Amino acid sequence: MVSESPPGSPTAAHRAKPRRRFLQFGLRSLLVCCAAFAVILSWIGNRAADYRRQSQAKVRIVEAGGAVEAKLAWPRCVASVVGADAWQEVTTVTLEPASFATVDGMHGYQLPLVNDQTLRALSACRKLERLRIDSAALSGESISRIADLSSLKSLLLQRVNVTDAGAKQISKLQRLKSLDLSGNPIGDAALKHLAALKSLDSLELRGTNVTAAGVERLQRALPECPD
Repeated sequence: MVSESPPGSPTAAHRAKPRRRFLQFGLRSLLVCCAAFAVILSWIGNRAADYRRQSQAKVRIVEAGGAVEAKLAWPRCVASVVGADAWQEVTTVTLEPASFATVDGMHGYQLPLVNDQTLRALSACRKLERLRIDSAALSGESISRIADLSSLKSLLLQRVNVTDAGAKQISKLQRLKSLDLSGNPIGDAALKHLAALKSLDSLELRGTNVTAAGVERLQRALPECPD
């Protein structure tokens, strides 16, 4: 004969406890999942905002006569959901004179429109690795903006009026492997600053005011950088 405990007995209360613990555990798990989901959505939202800023920067650079290279930051199957163009990281920006043929068969050059506003757009390109600017008059503020692009590995600034003070700003770019400052009014004082770029393996200084003695001192400071 099986006896049953009354609903209010201690045995019945004891049997009800696991159910309450399961309920508490379920609510706790739900809250944790909701919090994690909110963090993920926030991260995606921030990244989407970054990509929108980069997209706007690409438009401004192209309008200035430049060229942009970018790569997908997400797998194509994921990026295709919202459009591949919206999920790209800008890796290369080129602002150089473009040649064109005139009506009489001669060749001319269209200089890019490089100003502080154009370079301000570069700050949105957080993964920018290569920057090429040729034949422009950059201000000290512009050089400072370039020096804030910490992901740069290759930098070409030819005939853009980089000074010794500008070279000091450029020396902040510790990831640089290739640097071309040809055609700028820099001297040996600039080389003292560039000696801080220990990752350099390529340096071009044609058409500058550096001396042979200054170059020799730089070579001793950067033995891994060839002539």
